Formats: sequence, structure tokens, C-alpha cells
Amino acid sequence: MTNQNKILIQKTLAYAIGIGAGYYFVVKPILIKFGVLKSSEQLAQEQLQSGNIQSYLKYNNNKLTKTIGEWQLIANTIYTDLKDLAIIDNVNDAILQLCKVQNDEDVKALISAFGNRQVSAFGFGYGTNYSLPDFVKQSLSNSEIDSINSNYSRKNIKFTF
Repeated sequence: MTNQNKILIQKTLAYAIGIGAGYYFVVKPILIKFGVLKSSEQLAQEQLQSGNIQSYLKYNNNKLTKTIGEWQLIANTIYTDLKDLAIIDNVNDAILQLCKVQNDEDVKALISAFGNRQVSAFGFGYGTNYSLPDFVKQSLSNSEIDSINSNYSRKNIKFTF
């Protein structure tokens, strides 16, 4: 191996290390800050919450009060009401839609119908996809979430946001 080849390999290796370090220490934190990437803590918390919700909802024996299609329409309405980051949100309608559930099985159907959806700003989706509980927590204030939770507790629904 000639001296020039060794220098070329060393330069290439130095550039690769520099680019990797630049991504890890500069670009990645910026992407996490703007919500493009999730931090390891956010991923762990999301996985834990998802597991808790699914294990809770799996063991309910109540009957649905609406069809799956109706829950899909309600989920779509909630998404339409809350997707635009408080610019043109229709919070009152979203709360009304969320309060249409009558039992735990309805909550399960609504969460399943909602799936994972993305927040949008000025009509363009950005960031990661959120489940219904995460979407509600992000879009509504604590007092609005408390009113939904109190409605659920009056109906003996164990699920809370």
C-alpha cells in the first residue's frame, strides 16, 4: 500500500467519523426537538403506554353501543377536529365525539378505529404518528381532558386520558 493510499484512507475515515459525530451531536438533537425523531425516553414511554392500553382494553366483556363503521366515522371526525394544531381546531365537537362512548368496549373500538395518525400544520403532516390517547393529550388542555375523564367516570368507564 502506498503512502498516498494510506493518507486517502485516513482522510476518508476522518470524514466518516466527523459526519457521524456531527449527526449524533448536532443533527439528531435538532430532529428530536422538532419532533421529526423520537428520543429513546419517548419511545420507551410510548411502548409502555401502548402496552398498558392494549392489555387494559383486551379483557372487557361489554357490548358495543355503535357499529365499527360508526366508530370509524367518529374517529375521523375527532381527527378532522383536532389535526391542525389549534389553528382551526373544533375542540368542542371533538369533546362531544369523545364523550359518545358508553362503556370500555366502545373506548377500545374508538382507539382501534382511530389507529395512528399524524398532526398537520397548514395542511401538511409533520412529526410522528400518534394514537388517540396521545393525540388527545397533545391537542386538548388539561381542563378539557379532565371533563372527558369525569364523563367517563360517570359512565363507569375505567379508561382515562
